[in-house]
Amino acid sequence: VSISAKVPFNRITLMNVLGMRVFETEGLATNKFELRTVGLNPGVYLLQIGFAEERVATRRFIVR
Repeated sequence: VSISAKVPFNRITLMNVLGMRVFETEGLATNKFELRTVGLNPGVYLLQIGFAEERVATRRFIVR
């Protein structure tokens, strides 16, 4: 999964539909990131992208 934004983000959290964290990384200062889905079970996931000033964008995607 390719993640890109117009402004830099500092955190990425991936959760399954049960709310369990599957992946998390902090301390980023980038506007592009490649999230590998190899090894993830098929299903629906929520991707949270954290920006400065505690702003968060959430996106949903499906792994088949």
